Amino acid sequence: MRYCDYTTLFSTHPSELVLLSTYNFDPDFFERRLLRAPSLLTARRIVVLMDYDQWSRLKVEEVTARWMNSKYLVVPIRPKAGVFHPKLQLVLRADGFQLVCGSSNLTRSGCTHNLEIVNAISAMLDDSGTHESLPLCCDAVRFFQLALDRGIGDAAAIARDWIADAAKDMPWCRPTSRQHRDDHGGVKLMHTLDGPLWDQFVECVGDHRPTQIVVVSPFYDTDGRMIRRVLQKWPKATLEVLAQQLTSNLPVGQLKLMARPPDIYEVRSASRRLHGKALGWQSTDGGGILVGSANFTAAAFDGRNIEACIYVGAETANMNTLFDSQLQRVSIAVEDFIPADTTEPRPDEDTEPALSIQSASLRDGTTLRLLYEVSSGEVITKLSVALRLSSESFPRATIVLPTRRTGEAVVKVGEKVLQDVHGSLLAFISAETDHGRIESAATWVIHEDRLTHEPSDGSGIKTKTHVEETGDGLPEYLDEIVKREGLASVVEYLNHLNIRFFDGSGGIGGRSKFQLRRSDPYHPDVPPEWWDQIDAHAPNLEQAIYSFCDRHEKSRLRRHAERGNINGMENFLDIFTAVVRLLYVYHTRVDGRGQPVVKAPQLIGRVCRLIEIATSGIDTSHDYCEGYTTSLVVNLNGDLSLLHERSEELNFMGHMCAALLIAQMLRFDPNEVPIYGPKVTRPRECLEHQVKRLHATIVDAEMAAPSKQQVVSALGQYRMLSDDVMTACEGEIS
Repeated sequence: MRYCDYTTLFSTHPSELVLLSTYNFDPDFFERRLLRAPSLLTARRIVVLMDYDQWSRLKVEEVTARWMNSKYLVVPIRPKAGVFHPKLQLVLRADGFQLVCGSSNLTRSGCTHNLEIVNAISAMLDDSGTHESLPLCCDAVRFFQLALDRGIGDAAAIARDWIADAAKDMPWCRPTSRQHRDDHGGVKLMHTLDGPLWDQFVECVGDHRPTQIVVVSPFYDTDGRMIRRVLQKWPKATLEVLAQQLTSNLPVGQLKLMARPPDIYEVRSASRRLHGKALGWQSTDGGGILVGSANFTAAAFDGRNIEACIYVGAETANMNTLFDSQLQRVSIAVEDFIPADTTEPRPDEDTEPALSIQSASLRDGTTLRLLYEVSSGEVITKLSVALRLSSESFPRATIVLPTRRTGEAVVKVGEKVLQDVHGSLLAFISAETDHGRIESAATWVIHEDRLTHEPSDGSGIKTKTHVEETGDGLPEYLDEIVKREGLASVVEYLNHLNIRFFDGSGGIGGRSKFQLRRSDPYHPDVPPEWWDQIDAHAPNLEQAIYSFCDRHEKSRLRRHAERGNINGMENFLDIFTAVVRLLYVYHTRVDGRGQPVVKAPQLIGRVCRLIEIATSGIDTSHDYCEGYTTSLVVNLNGDLSLLHERSEELNFMGHMCAALLIAQMLRFDPNEVPIYGPKVTRPRECLEHQVKRLHATIVDAEMAAPSKQQVVSALGQYRMLSDDVMTACEGEIS
């Protein structure tokens, strides 16, 4: 087992089609974090399948969703019984695929906080266009096809068409029927659309005689049904149940009544909730582990729910590998275990709303197709649909509909109504009755013409608004300005550019950077074709870059540090990374004299100062500034759990260590003769004072030091380092 940031599992690029499935869905977190992952960042099409009841709740609560059904498509799935509960993710590329299957919902807790278990498989096709794991990919495509048969509205039809298109472009991913599937090297995709998981698991065990069976799950049947079933099926096996007190709803009362109860082990974690699910077995001549979405309940294993799991069969399959010094299990008596008062996910009661929109989709930009239903028994005198943005209190347009109670309506929307709509658009229907007015919950309109992101010329240019809101893509946007208006305009633009400040204390909030770059995010910035214009304007450009950096240090980053508002951490990182990236990109670009536009001492000094502002602050005879991290510690009055949670979610300290490492790489000179002290032999030995201060801040804030993987992930997000530099940087991370 290895620990990982869930977003790093989606590190391949570019992607043709991304198919995701989840029970719960948090669109705000998805857009802030997962859409930034390289696989989604470069994806041509993205589909999210989720449970219908949870989708209905999102509509009622009208959660924050800036790009739903505009940059990615959401398909509600309504099972015949039970809930739609899989966590299977598939990324299809022209040269291979990536498959992730586990217990993580596409939510903040599922991807960052909980104790989850996942299997990840990545495959690159060989020269003959095949790979030994390819049948798993085909099985996964088939799962999504079967699930979409239970999908609602136009979204399901669009997703089915996309899968068909992908199969035409990449014939190797075409699904096969279940009866033709084989054991792909001991690894199988199992799901309840092929029948009960229990039957499939028993088939895998076969004639083996398990000596040990291990269960990990947060939810169990209240009558202990599945536990009894295992004990009856394999009476000579030792059954170990791993649960977490006050989190798992282990049926303690039922276990006490059993003649031979299972051995109970408590999973201990100081701050993380157990949500992982696994079922493993071991015998003298075999073993296997089933990992996925299925809780240890009859609803999951008997096929009422739609579930998906990966089964790995091998003699070395041992559940004990899940535990180490960071995650412990401790034996506990049944009567001492304190269960949670919770139940497994269940479908909502069948209480249909008086008005509902099943689907709303815009075609050719102005044609709105609605699938709606009127369940109210009242006489409808007028029916209409209204459109608005999530930030608007009142509709910007209303259109009269036929007064029939169910069916389809196709209406025209004026071009002016939609001309400034760049993100999500909401639609709801209202009815005038003899007893007054009733309204449906709003739903997110599907923008069919925006959902497919065709690759551009590779420049990945961001819009002016996007750059000014987040700083993301600034060097690419500057390149575009040069092409249109010349290098002098770049100097003027930098001299007047102010990236938006936001820390939650006022103004328009909630926006965040969305890295929509279509080029390889790990490819270094190389000088564009216009670079031969640089000579005459190099001094002006250099000073404009320094002026931009100084202005944002003073009016943005120092302002964040002074206020110490945790709601501003994402904006702080946006501006921090934009400044560091601009400095580095123009350090790698040289003028006609062979000199870098941004000189190394300037880059190193500025980056070190930004890190001090981000962490412990500056206190010298000629300069003073609070540190953002230390201000947060003070403002949170010692309650550091929120700081740790937010910092971990954004990989804040990983970004600080990555920026410092970039400065160390530039500072290192193997031929330098030290004035005092020992000779520096490698980059990580440089800037020792800055390293100590950064580590001291991490200790003072009681944070965990970022792992090597977190630092590498942060380096990759800069999208500016060559493969050789990335490799060298990785070698310097201890």
